Amino acid sequence: MKWISDYDNLLEKDRLVFKNCVNRLMSQSFLVYKKESDKLYYRFSERHFDIIREYLLMSGWELYQNVDDGLIYVKNQLGKNKRNLTLGETLFLLILRLLYDEKQKELLLSRETTISNQEIQEKYIALKIKDRLPAQDEYQKTLKMFEKHSIIELKKGAWNHPDAVIAIFPSIKVALNVQAIEYYSEWLEKETRGDGQVEITDEIEVN
Repeated sequence: MKWISDYDNLLEKDRLVFKNCVNRLMSQSFLVYKKESDKLYYRFSERHFDIIREYLLMSGWELYQNVDDGLIYVKNQLGKNKRNLTLGETLFLLILRLLYDEKQKELLLSRETTISNQEIQEKYIALKIKDRLPAQDEYQKTLKMFEKHSIIELKKGAWNHPDAVIAIFPSIKVALNVQAIEYYSEWLEKETRGDGQVEITDEIEVN
């Protein structure tokens, strides 16, 4: 296998970066060029894409790159190792995706897409979700989970502050694609035809 000989030719320091790259991809799924803490690993993965791809293939993982969005990410060939989100978390992800799309229409391609907690809360209310906003600890826990997976990043302020600046990365487009947006948007519309609000139950899980 060519990738083995290519790996053997790496310097010792590069082998360490290789190990960190693979572990990072396994733990957070995405490497985002625009995220400062990912940049080193993104560049390394881009340079040694074939080595990492062939290595991951042995374990049933596919490695992808979207150059335009500055993304490198993994998907399991058998659909394993997916994180099941509660319905509440999924709707939160939908809110982030809707805000991302709205901001993209306003911004130049070179600029970072940022939102505030206030905008998240306003969108949450606009979707007519029952009880309006989740409890503060649940709210912060969900945002931190998405940050861990390189979907968002807190840029300024605190998670619980209305004016906190939060960057949304292009990885949101992979985490929740167009088909998923349509599905959950239709579901929300259907659910709000009753009493006009959507009730969130933590027992429901979605992929």
